[in-house]
Amino acid sequence: PGPTTSPYQWHVNPAGCEHAGGVYVKARVYDGHNQDSPGVEGMRVALGDGSGNGYDIPPVTTTWDGTYSFTLSADGTPPYKGTVYVWLVDAGGKRISDIGGPMVFNGLGPDSPGVCWHGWVDFWR
Repeated sequence: PGPTTSPYQWHVNPAGCEHAGGVYVKARVYDGHNQDSPGVEGMRVALGDGSGNGYDIPPVTTTWDGTYSFTLSADGTPPYKGTVYVWLVDAGGKRISDIGGPMVFNGLGPDSPGVCWHGWVDFWR
């Protein structure tokens, strides 16, 4: 089978992870495929599982530069451990993008291979 075409206008880049003080998702929504493209303000980002089911966390709205962020555990608290995905939704909560992820938050120490405390998935159109 050949490559599939997304039915959505908004697409995702591969997820990434690194160590950080707290556990969070922070990334951007771009108005083009390149990271040099301007960010898009006012987009709604949902967090949930790989099937597109949201968690009991309301969607967040991107800032003036297209940045969005979900804090899953603050600095100095036990780290959140689990797998999350993100996607864009319209004002009614309907998905309008591919699903990005997985981001597997694992609570490993800063020098451990595969550590994930700060996860990111950028969106673009």
